[in-house]
Amino acid sequence: MTNTAIGIVIPYYQRESGILARALRSVAGQRGVEDVRVVVVDDSSPIPAAGEVEEVGDGFPLPLEVITQANGGPGAARNRALDAWVGNVRLSRFSIPMMNGRKIIWLALYWRYLRGFDVYFADLLHLGAEVSAFRRAGRINPADHPMLAGTEGLYAYHGDMLEQILFGNVIGTSTVVYDTSRFPAIRFRPEFHNAGEDYLFWLDLTHAGA
Repeated sequence: MTNTAIGIVIPYYQRESGILARALRSVAGQRGVEDVRVVVVDDSSPIPAAGEVEEVGDGFPLPLEVITQANGGPGAARNRALDAWVGNVRLSRFSIPMMNGRKIIWLALYWRYLRGFDVYFADLLHLGAEVSAFRRAGRINPADHPMLAGTEGLYAYHGDMLEQILFGNVIGTSTVVYDTSRFPAIRFRPEFHNAGEDYLFWLDLTHAGA
C-alpha cells in the first residue's frame, strides 16, 4: 500500500461564498493518512473556485489542482476529476467523490482497513438534520454486521447491496472511498443533472463486483 494515494474529488458549484474554503480546511485537518491530493472542478460556479482557493492561501499543505469547465452538472464534474487521475501518473487508488464543496465528512483515517474491500461509506448527518442517515432510514444497523478486527466502529457490510441501493439507499456521496485501480472505467452518468447519478454509480460498482 506504500504507493497508494488518496484523491479528494470536489465538484464545485455554489452561490454562497466560503463553502469551498471550509471544505479545503476540513481536508487539511485530517490526520492518519499521507499522500493526499485534491482536485476541485469548478463547474462554472457563480462563486468562482479561484477566490475560495485564494482565501485558503498558499499555506494549504496538500497538492491542489483546480479545473474549470462549462457547466455540466455534478456527474460531469466528478468525471472530469476522475479523468484527471485515472490513466496517468497521478492515479489515486482511493477517491472520494464529493457532493459540491460542502464541509467534508471524511473518515479516510480508516483507509488502511480497506484491504480486501473495494468500497467504504459511512453514516452522516445531512445539513440541518438532527438524526443520522442510517437511523432515519432504518435500513442499516452497523451492529448487525461483523466488526473488522482491530477497529472500533468499522464494519464489513453483510447483505444484498443491490437491494440496499434500489430500495432505500443511504450511501452518502461525501463519505465514499473506493478503489479506482479496481474500477478505472466506471463513471457517473452526466445526463442526470439533479439526482440519480450517484445511485447509478453505486449500482455500477456493485454490478462490477465491488
